[in-house]
Amino acid sequence: MHTPQSLIGKDAFNVYDKLYEKTDKKFDPCVIDLFLSAIDFMEG
Repeated sequence: MHTPQSLIGKDAFNVYDKLYEKTDKKFDPCVIDLFLSAIDFMEG
């Protein structure tokens, strides 16, 4: 993702999984909340 607009229509859980795949690091599950909020904000 390169712009905030690219979050529109995304699934927060899928984004979280892709972050793990890309970095090979586990993140705190509260990061999902961050993605949920950002996606919700961008979708209005």
